[in-house]
Amino acid sequence: MKNAVNPIASASNTVERNQVRFTVLTERIVRMEFAEDASFEDRQTLAVSNRETPPVHFFKETHENFLQIQTSFLKVTCSNCSVPFSEKTLTATILVDGQEVLWHYGQQDQGNLLGTCRTLDKTCGDWEVRSSNGTWIEHENYAPVTLSQGLLSRSGWAVYDDSANIPLDFLPDSEALWITPRKTGTRQDLYLLGYGLAYKTALKEVSMIFGRQPVPPRYTLGYWYCRYWAYTDKELEELIAQFNRIQLPIDVLAIDMDWHLAGWTGFTWCPVFFPDHQTFLSDLKEQDLKITLNVHPADGVGKHETQFAAVCQDMGMMPEKMDCVPFDCTDPKFMASYFKRLYHPMEQEGIDFWWIDWQQGTKTKMEGVDPLPWLNRLHWEDHSRKERNGLRPLTFSRFGGLGSGRYPIGFSGDTVSVWESLAYQPYFTSTAANVLYGYWSHDIGGNMPGPIEPELYLRWIQFGIYSPILRTHTAKHSGSERRVWKYPSPFDELMIEAIQRRYALIPYIYAANRRGMDTGISLLHPMYYEWPKEPAAYEARGQYLFGDAMLVAPVVQKADSLHLVQSKIWLPEGEWVDTATDTVLVGGGWVERTYLLRDIPVFVRKGTILPLQGETLRIQPGAYSQLILEVYPGADGETEIYEDDGVSQAYLQGESSRIPISLHATPGRSIIQVKPAVGDFTGFRNERSLEIRQRLSSPATKVLVNGTCIPWSRKPQEGCWSFQGDRGEICVKIAKWKTRKGLSVEIQTNAEFDRQMDGFLGLMQRLDYVKSVVDSVLPNHTICNEERTAAQLAQTGNRITRFPDHFEAEMSAFVTQLPHLQAALCRYRESYEALKMFDRSQVLTHAIEFLERILQAGK
Repeated sequence: MKNAVNPIASASNTVERNQVRFTVLTERIVRMEFAEDASFEDRQTLAVSNRETPPVHFFKETHENFLQIQTSFLKVTCSNCSVPFSEKTLTATILVDGQEVLWHYGQQDQGNLLGTCRTLDKTCGDWEVRSSNGTWIEHENYAPVTLSQGLLSRSGWAVYDDSANIPLDFLPDSEALWITPRKTGTRQDLYLLGYGLAYKTALKEVSMIFGRQPVPPRYTLGYWYCRYWAYTDKELEELIAQFNRIQLPIDVLAIDMDWHLAGWTGFTWCPVFFPDHQTFLSDLKEQDLKITLNVHPADGVGKHETQFAAVCQDMGMMPEKMDCVPFDCTDPKFMASYFKRLYHPMEQEGIDFWWIDWQQGTKTKMEGVDPLPWLNRLHWEDHSRKERNGLRPLTFSRFGGLGSGRYPIGFSGDTVSVWESLAYQPYFTSTAANVLYGYWSHDIGGNMPGPIEPELYLRWIQFGIYSPILRTHTAKHSGSERRVWKYPSPFDELMIEAIQRRYALIPYIYAANRRGMDTGISLLHPMYYEWPKEPAAYEARGQYLFGDAMLVAPVVQKADSLHLVQSKIWLPEGEWVDTATDTVLVGGGWVERTYLLRDIPVFVRKGTILPLQGETLRIQPGAYSQLILEVYPGADGETEIYEDDGVSQAYLQGESSRIPISLHATPGRSIIQVKPAVGDFTGFRNERSLEIRQRLSSPATKVLVNGTCIPWSRKPQEGCWSFQGDRGEICVKIAKWKTRKGLSVEIQTNAEFDRQMDGFLGLMQRLDYVKSVVDSVLPNHTICNEERTAAQLAQTGNRITRFPDHFEAEMSAFVTQLPHLQAALCRYRESYEALKMFDRSQVLTHAIEFLERILQAGK
């Protein structure tokens, strides 16, 4: 067989009658074809890659023009197999939650949960921007974005129509598949999916047909920097140097179109901006950076390109008689030269992958062929060539329809830099999972038309941390800035902190991506996958599940005058921890939460174990050298650390390892069991450091590693445990952990003291803000005996860190003093008013109002 997938279904799963063929792909997926010449389609299409599924048990009935098949979940009937499908001739009965649902051909799916769209170019939330003479129309007047139909529906059924899709066939004397015109005549090719509300089962099974989402190279999960700007090599080198100076991680440098000679299309480095591009690339590669270049290939290969003569030779053209070799993605000869002459030489110089920025229409020389999905596939196949020695292919381009998830990563296009765009993207990204498209990369910060306020950029980055890909970008505008260190305090520090959190999360994200390939459930997916019978799961558009352990509800609105944001979030049944404040909440409805600028609303259940990694400036291949387990006690839980080499396709042949981890928790006692690693791969580490961070905890009374007590240390130190009072976090550091051996860590605490840490993190952060405001007006000499009350309270966590044995006394004093802080600040303000220092009293008014709000909000 020429491909790893087989578009020809098993004979036992197909039934033909006259001009109709039914193929039972699973008990809930039936392919239904009509062909007026009874010549049915057995080739791949751009959407469908595989139809060979295990044998399915079903009943069939055929006679004259009648055909019916029945499985345990659905019954499909064609009453006239000699005429095209119609509402009268093609019907089905589908079992949905114990009830029979009727379907007929052409029926509108009112409950469809939608998919995604080609691009968000020039859009603002749910609305599309239309510009006239460079003037931006108010966004309330924009036309709505139209999302495609998805593979999941509250109706209990969904239909995918593949009738117009282009089939692929082998080129003569080649194993390469190429687009081929569809057969003439009337033809219909439908896939009926009857899954009811079993969404997760549906995704796993449909991924067998439309293709699994491969795991991109691990470095793609890091930070991508991009700005549409005429950068010189010197400026980009200084940019990366600044990243390194401030210890800000970065993995991918995306260079927009000014890298090449002037013009929309270009394949030759601009010598003005890059006089020695080979050395420039070499220097960046020495710093472990990955590089992608933006390309718009539609205008073909012009006479000014360095490879023009070579392309002409390949095409049998005379260079002296040509000004341009036209772009034609339907011509195998041109595309072979396109890759060989234009792309391969630059890949050898250090370009890691290509940003295919196709915006030039949907037509080609072959009727029905959209160049976008075809280019995406061609670039993917070319990047899979044997000369790349098994490295994972990667394509960065817009969505080309169902089946595009086989070629990650998606570029969502040029959005408008407004709050509405940000507010729409969580929903947009999650619904893409409904069509197996789980790797959208958004322009973090938006693209146009110019500068954005620091708060919007911060919130967009915070969403990006919990997105499939973190890539900042903007249009060419002198006021557009994407270097986070150029923003004022505290926005710069908070953005850096968020990006560092992204890098810590890489083991968790990478494992979720691998599970996504195996299960069809994308990293970022809607709430209704887990709670399909809960109406609120469909209403909660602004939140989503991020992997199997995190519920994320990004802040997407501007803060008030006190720098606080009120968010409404739906929490399913059970106990949840708001990790922004370490507050325990009881689910089963909507909750309102108040957040600071620094807060990212991420919720986990008690018993969650998050696999993290230590600080790094680049995502390295192979095993993680420094592993961290972030533990939320209070219930039993489990997870696993998944690893492979991160860069090759060897993981597809099973070259990977898994480390199972479990948590057994009772009040005041947690036992974390790290079991021996199973599996192997190139780059596996048998010895590394391990750190366990237990949240929502009071200081430990005893910590045992493999049964041996370890001592306390004020600062985190290998072979010891320490306590971070502000965070309520016990840290256990293990210097040399043998991954082929098991490991047990037992943490004992005072259960009564632990309960006092519920919400303590959030309270400390808020008191620290009050302290900073009060400190800004602190006099040289005391004017009020209570002017340092805020500092006294805000320092509680710090004192516990230094003297954990004082925990009980410190918390007792804290609980006593906190209710009196507001009155103390009022008396402090009165001292300034008596001195007629009204500017300082006004600052204290802000602190008092802020404190009042957070106390009203409670935990």
